[in-house]
Amino acid sequence: MGFANIIWIDELPIRKVLTDFCNPDLMIVQQIGRSVMKLVAHDSNIGIPELRSTDFLDHPKVFNSAGVQHSSSFGLYIWSGQALYKFDKNSMLGRGSINDESDIDNLHFLARLDNLLPNNRLIKRMTHKEHDNAINSIMMKRTAKESFNIANGISSIYWIYEDWSRNYRNMDESKWPIEEVGKSILEMIESNLNGCAVNIGSYGACINKAATVISPQFSAFIWKDNCLQHIQDVELPTQSI
Repeated sequence: MGFANIIWIDELPIRKVLTDFCNPDLMIVQQIGRSVMKLVAHDSNIGIPELRSTDFLDHPKVFNSAGVQHSSSFGLYIWSGQALYKFDKNSMLGRGSINDESDIDNLHFLARLDNLLPNNRLIKRMTHKEHDNAINSIMMKRTAKESFNIANGISSIYWIYEDWSRNYRNMDESKWPIEEVGKSILEMIESNLNGCAVNIGSYGACINKAATVISPQFSAFIWKDNCLQHIQDVELPTQSI
């Protein structure tokens, strides 16, 4: 039982630089691996890190920390259209558990909101087909107009287990597995698969991808049972009648 780091990556700057995912430039791979390691090479038993984001080449805040979760805790995260946010510390997330009926009601409200949110200027709910079309259009470097004007950014959300990453907290950066981490992140970005995981060295499934999201999208994610899932994929507690 341990901790996991919740991070999200702004993929557009990476996609603009990379022209070949199959044979990426080694410098790019290492930069990605180093940026991720800077966010997760720590031990939450000692203290939560203050570093909240790292850059990619000339692009600021491409790799971002959304928080740390214990394997046995409960957490709630919102993708607001531009970033992943952890619920306020005074909410159910801060307590690390679901304590009363109001918490359960709030979860069901978010699930309904995620499913029914109407389109507006800031956040747009879209069908699975629209979502996939937007992501595929960005991947193929089409214009926003060709993407039905519904996406102007693409990001991905991950959790990384500290049982693996804390081993590098006191280690010189030159000994970090930046190339292996960078290649693994690129593979998950390119795959566009949700719920996939990669091994690093002898550690199995230490880096996990929860979802690909786009800028106008609203989504809620729950940390439960030592993994991060979309709220629609989680069996919520039953509401009282």
